[in-house]
Amino acid sequence: MSSSLFNSDPIKALLSRSFLQTLRLNENFTLETSVSFDGGETYWPFKDGNLKLAA
Repeated sequence: MSSSLFNSDPIKALLSRSFLQTLRLNENFTLETSVSFDGGETYWPFKDGNLKLAA
């Protein structure tokens, strides 16, 4: 995969309302992500994201 293709689009994800309702407003939470290129046999982790839930 070329670096221009890799960097061309942001990664988007949907978080369920039930999950978001377990978080406290204006407090940080960590989003851990990984990707598999072989159907789930192995996973490559991404850097954790430290995010703040805001209304």
